[in-house]
Formats: sequence, C-alpha cells, structure tokens
Amino acid sequence: MTRCTAPVRGHTTVSGAASCPVHGARSSGGQVAPVPVVEPVVEPSMRVEPLPGGGQREEWIADGHYHRTDGPAVAERNGAGVVTHEEWRVEGRRHRTDGPAWVVRNDAGVAVREEWWVEDRRHRTDGPAWAERNDAGVVVREQWLVEGHLHRTDGPAWVVRNAAGAVVHEEWLVDGRYHRTDGPAVVEYNGAGVVVSEEWWVKGRRHRTDGPAVVVRNDAGVVVREEWLVQDRQHRTDGPAYVLRNDAGVVVREEWLVQDRLHRTDGPALVEYNDAGVVMREEWWVDSEPSTPGEVLGVFLAERGVAGLSAEALKFLVSTRPYKQWSFITDNEIALARLLHPATEARL
Repeated sequence: MTRCTAPVRGHTTVSGAASCPVHGARSSGGQVAPVPVVEPVVEPSMRVEPLPGGGQREEWIADGHYHRTDGPAVAERNGAGVVTHEEWRVEGRRHRTDGPAWVVRNDAGVAVREEWWVEDRRHRTDGPAWAERNDAGVVVREQWLVEGHLHRTDGPAWVVRNAAGAVVHEEWLVDGRYHRTDGPAVVEYNGAGVVVSEEWWVKGRRHRTDGPAVVVRNDAGVVVREEWLVQDRQHRTDGPAYVLRNDAGVVVREEWLVQDRLHRTDGPALVEYNDAGVVMREEWWVDSEPSTPGEVLGVFLAERGVAGLSAEALKFLVSTRPYKQWSFITDNEIALARLLHPATEARL
C-alpha cells in the first residue's frame, strides 16, 4: 500500500508535496494535488553572555536573526540584575506594536531612552516615537515619527527641553517637511524662556506673507535680524527684505530684494549704518544690476508716467531732492529739469 511521505519528509515545500506518492504528481496523473505548504516553525534559542561588572546579555535567536514574539529579543542586565537595555525584534527587525521596541535604562532602572519601531521603522501614532530622559526622569527630547518620517499635526514633531524640563527648541513637521500655517515652524528659546529665533515654513519652504519669515533676537529679546521670504526666496515689495540690527536694536544694514534679487526704485537697495544710525554706505541696484541714483530716479519717475528725461536732468533732480523726498517732486521741478537739460543732450 502506498503511503504519504508527510510524516517522514513533510509537505513543507512544493517539491516535497510533488514527490509524495499519495498526494504528488505520480498519484494524480502528473498534477500536484492541492496540499497546503506549511512553513516549519523555528523556535528561538536563548544565548547568555557575561558582561563586565557581573551583568549579562540575553539574546533570542532563530534562523540566524534576533527573534522573539513574547518579549525582548535582546536584554542586558547590570550586576544587580536591573534590566538596562531591551530590544524587541522579529526576524531581525525592530518591531513591537504594544510599546517601545528599544529601551535603555540607567542602573537605577529609570528609562532614559525609548523608541517605538514597527517593521524596522520608527513609528507611533499616539505619542512620540522617540523619547529621551535624564537620570531624574525628565523628558529632554521627543520626536513624533510616522513610518520613519517626522510627522505631527497637532503640535511640534521635535521638542528639546533642558534639564529642568523647559522647552528650548521646537520644530513643526508634516510628512518629514517643516510646515505650520498658524505660527513659526522652528522656535528656539534661551534658558530664561525668551524666544531667540523663529522661522516660518510652509511645505518645506521658508514662507510668510504678513511679516518676516526669519526673526532672530538676542537674550534680552531685542530683534537683531529679520528676513522676509516667500517660497524660500528673499522677497519684499514694501521695505527691506533683510534687516540687521545691533544689540541695542539700531539698524546697521538693510537690503531691498525682490525674488532674491537686489532691487529698489525709490532709493538705495543696500544701506549700511554705524551703531549710531549714521549712513556709512549705499548701493543702488535695479533688477540685480548696479545702478546710479539718477538711473534709479528715472525708473521711479517712469513708474509714475514721467519719461524722456535726460541723464543730466535726472542728476539735477537728484541734487535738489534726496531720495526720501522723491515722491514730492512737482511738475514744475520736472519742467525746469527738462528746460535746463533737454533730452537731446549727450548722456554722460
């Protein structure tokens, strides 16, 4: 009588099932019978290694990988028997669905680091996937991650605190990109809790339309730097896009930029001041091209419908009106400039 070979060879593979005289090809006219293939279950073996100081390391290994489904696959104990390190792994990958897959404790048993992993990616949806504590148990660092990406929609995805638990750094990220629409996406505080740096980001780009996208303050809270950016480009049409101040708050440098290009039509595009606020240097630029005050005034007047003035006429107007008064130039002044310096004159 022909017998099934499963008790001897097992139907753990397709070839094993095919070679069986009862269920294989020889008993079914050349067709392999639909016998389910059952993967063999390999039970993990435990290995213990001594550690310096009287501690030990315990490892559960199956088929050459760290593997355990009912506890940590790696555990380390100090000489007092306190578990100081745990790793949950399945088939070699960090994986746990009911708690942190990576835990580090100090010798007193206080968890100083916890990481949530699923399928070898940091992942948690109900809290931070990475948390670090000091020896007093105060959380000093948190990261919210989903499928390996920094991600949180109801607060900062990255938080750093000092030893007392006060927040010193925050970052808002969605799907791994800096993003926040109701405030700065990156904030830094000094030890006194004063905000010393703010950055506005939207979808991974520095971006703000109602104020500077970058603000830096000194420890006294005085603004020392401001940058206006739109879609990650320095851009502002109603004032300087870059402003630098000293610790007293006095402006020492201003740059007018449009779409990342030095550009201004009602004055110099770059101005530097000393600490007393006295102008030390001016540069005139239009569309990222160096210009003269007269050329800039020509653009200024052309934008207001006045054209055809000679270079000498523009120089004359510049000599009679500082750029802060250009908007007050009268028709009579323009007529006088035309009369004294007709457009037929050779341009210098």
